[in-house]
Amino acid sequence: MSKQKEEKTNVMRVLDQKKVPYTAHTYPVGETAPDGVTVAQMLGQDPAAVFKTLVAKGASGGYYVFDIPVADTLDLKKSRESRGREVHRHAARP
Repeated sequence: MSKQKEEKTNVMRVLDQKKVPYTAHTYPVGETAPDGVTVAQMLGQDPAAVFKTLVAKGASGGYYVFDIPVADTLDLKKSRESRGREVHRHAARP
């Protein structure tokens, strides 16, 4: 029997490289990907305790990382003010 290879995300590869322990959780996906709140509930987690990471590209070409509650939407105006730079709208949509 052949051993099925686990698919890894880039984040998982970085964690492996840094030798950071983690547990990958999977969930069924239909025709469309579920939102973060639904995924948290599917995994038996309180959505208020789950966060998502968004990466946005600024006008200067720099990247900015935001960790926000899974039920929230990134406020682009506040993110620009906090960084003092423009963040491209299309890059920050969940």
